[in-house]
Amino acid sequence: MNVNRSVVLAVIVLAFTSSAYAQLETISPLTINPSQSVTMVWPNLLPPDPDYKELQFIGTATTVPGAFAILQIDFDYIDNNGNNIVVPAPIPQFTVIGGQVNPIDTLVYTIPFCPQVVSLHLTNVANAASVPLTVSGTFRHECVPVPEPSGLALAVLGGLGLCCWGRKYRPKCPA
Repeated sequence: MNVNRSVVLAVIVLAFTSSAYAQLETISPLTINPSQSVTMVWPNLLPPDPDYKELQFIGTATTVPGAFAILQIDFDYIDNNGNNIVVPAPIPQFTVIGGQVNPIDTLVYTIPFCPQVVSLHLTNVANAASVPLTVSGTFRHECVPVPEPSGLALAVLGGLGLCCWGRKYRPKCPA
């Protein structure tokens, strides 16, 4: 396959591939006292007919040397019936060890549609040695449209057509 046909095939595939609508929210260093919960709310940029939403928090947490704290992370959204749904992150709790930077990655939580508003809840769970903790990072909430089967079928047919066209006009080698 020559370069021109490769470029045409790439353009066809890109034209029918759905793009995601990611929003990244930066959480500046935020101190959370024992038994305190901090809630942050963001609206979504809604693409035409999104199919699902992915939520993920990635960051770091610290606390005072020689102590530890427990960070609880929950997500929340309003469903199609107007109900407020609070769900724990896929990895909902992190033990924050004092005197070091503790990496936080909740992994991805998927909502089966794209709500208009999402929330992130960070809670310093009280324990016997309750101390403040500091959290920073990025909250990613991304509306992801699923490609339509007809668009995907057109891309595949276009690629097959290019392959067949290349075989038909390929120079023949003398035997």
